[in-house]
This record gives sequence, structure tokens and C-alpha cells, in this order.
Amino acid sequence: MGACRLMIQSVGSATPAISLALAHALPFSREHLARCVYQAPAVLLDGIERKEADTLCEILARSGLEVSVDDIESPFTVGGPEYEVAIHVEDNAGFRDIAAELARFIGSTPARAVELLCASPAIVLGQVSWSTVQALRARMEKLGALLDVSKVAEAHYDVFIDAQQEPLRHRLQRELSKRGVDCIKEGPLLASGINREVANALWQRSGSQKGWCLLDQAFQRFDIWLEEPAQSERAIAAIINCTGMPAELIPRINAALPFLLLESVASTEASAILASLNESGVRAVAQLITLVKWDLNVQSVQDPRAAIQIIHRIAGKDDATLLHSLSRPPAKISVGFTLARARWLVAELAAVGCRTELVSR
Repeated sequence: MGACRLMIQSVGSATPAISLALAHALPFSREHLARCVYQAPAVLLDGIERKEADTLCEILARSGLEVSVDDIESPFTVGGPEYEVAIHVEDNAGFRDIAAELARFIGSTPARAVELLCASPAIVLGQVSWSTVQALRARMEKLGALLDVSKVAEAHYDVFIDAQQEPLRHRLQRELSKRGVDCIKEGPLLASGINREVANALWQRSGSQKGWCLLDQAFQRFDIWLEEPAQSERAIAAIINCTGMPAELIPRINAALPFLLLESVASTEASAILASLNESGVRAVAQLITLVKWDLNVQSVQDPRAAIQIIHRIAGKDDATLLHSLSRPPAKISVGFTLARARWLVAELAAVGCRTELVSR
């Protein structure tokens, strides 16, 4: 029969609990087995008999893992800790289902999954292989969530700094200049497109200092705004092509500038859309929203007490003035949320008859 190799090809539909189950049955630590599962393809067992390999393969396949039995001499390519993954929730009505599915995938509590999803960017996995990225994508897309993926070795970062942090700005400028990076003299963006090596060096020296951040370009999302009226046929056609809106809406859009054409667009897609619009004579800009905080304007309320319960659960606000405000809208609710948590709050309030809008700080 000869010796064989038992390979884990992908996490597939399995849950993290499989690592614990395997640790009870095989002479490996749970940490090692977790790496095999989430950095697949990986060799689980090498040099075992075909009959034993086939039996184990059948058992593991029942758990949802994608596995194979290969000849010992067969060439293979292993995965590795190459990728980081963030989740962007498109359909906020399904936020809780997305959080529950993420919790199953990473082996956390639903509450922990909610906190990950509400971060900005919402990085949920690191040091995983492409097969794991694909397995998570298959689960998330059917629930209304998209993946932003960064290949860590090739990642590029932007450096942002608070306006009040002038001494820190000068120090970071010196560090970046030593490494041949051009810095921007004014505004929140200090440097753009630095590589992983420079980003690591900067973080090691100043990571504990508050008032600045490194943001992977792969995890950035943008709103695209129309700034000037679209008049030519070419410009109108470009807007229709990138947004899918009917031509009849163009006069209304031109009369309501600036107008939000597209929201929460991924970085690479935003660059392509903006280039296409500008080439067609459309005056549009992309606004980074990943680091923006949001408050809520409540325009109408059907059930103030139901709204209070939702705001308390998601925003942690529970005071008498809130009930008074919601009883007599319009009202502003200051929450300072990331976009993901703010849009989740809007969706939950809409389900109980509240009409709201987000306002950036």
C-alpha cells in the first residue's frame, strides 16, 4: 500500500473546535493543529499507511474540513501566515447573523465578534492562508458582508496624525525622512504608501504614543462625492455607469451638490471609479471614512421606548434626557461611533420605525 501524506487543504465549513478535537486524537498541540487548519494547505500527517490515512480523511471530512490523501512523493505547496482580513458589513439588517457566523468561524463569543466587526477597520483574522480567506468569504458574502484582504508582505500604509500632536508630528517626520519617505507638511495625512518594513520600524519606536495611526491601504474605504454639476453626455454616462442610477435623476443630483454618489467603496475600487469619472469630465472626490466618527440625527420615532432599548444595547446610553429627546424629535444622539456600529444602530432603529441619518463629526 505504501506510505501516504494526509493534507488539510482548507478549513472549509469546519469550526475552530475541530482543533481541540484533533488535539485529543493526534500527538500535536492545539496551537499546531490550528495553524494547520487556518494556514492550509498543510501537512497534517506524513508517512502513514494508506488505510489509516483514508480512515482519518473520511472522519475529518465529516467535520467540514477539506482534506486529501496524497502519495508521499507527490509535490505540494503549503499555505502560510500571509494574509490579514477585515470585514465590511454591506447589509446591516443582518449584522447579528454576520456576528454569529464570525464567532463560529474564529471560535469566539458573539459579543467578541461584534466588537471586532465594530472596529474600523474591522480586522478579524491575521496570519492566515488564502484558502482560509476564501472559506471565510464564502460564509460572509451570503450574509451581506464583504472581505477586505491584505497580503501582509506587500502591504502599504498611510500615516495619520491628530492636529494637536505637533511635537509628535515632527518626531515621526524625522523617523520617516531617515528612511527616505516624503512627508506631507499639513493636514491629518502625514505620509502615504510606506512599506511594511518602514511601518514596522515606525511602530516599534512610537506605537505606544497616542495621537497617530497606521492604516493599511487595503483596509481603507471611501465615499465618492460629486462636487460640480455633470453636464456633458460623457460625464452623465460615466455617473450612470458607475452608480447604476437612472438618467432621470441627474438633474436632481446636479441641483443638490455636493452629492454622495457611492458610499463605503473599497480602496482599489474607489481609485478606479474616481479615475474613470475624472477622465470623463466629472468633478468628483473620494473621502476616506475609515477613521471618521459618527453621530445620529433622529428625525421621527414611532416607539420611543423601543428605540431607547436599542440605543442602550448598542450605544450604552440610558438616561432620562434621551427619552425626552426621542419623544420630541428631531433629536441628535451623540455616540461617536465607527461607521459599522453607527450603521448597525440605524438598521436596528429602522426596524422599530425610527427614521434617522448619520452625521460625521
